[in-house]
Amino acid sequence: DRARIVLGPEPDPEQTAACTPTVQAAGDAMTRVIRYVSGAPVAVTPREVAEALRIPLAQARSLLARA
Repeated sequence: DRARIVLGPEPDPEQTAACTPTVQAAGDAMTRVIRYVSGAPVAVTPREVAEALRIPLAQARSLLARA
């Protein structure tokens, strides 16, 4: 159970700026996960993501599933 992400084009800055603070906070966690996974030289496990980003394992799994 490992994750690997290939990134596409960056999101529109105007659309990102229009997000509410709650959505933005969730987006920040997703951004951190995407950066970590895409920067890893090999696929990573949800546990590795959780430990590296200091987030709960359940949150890491959820974010990886949505990424």
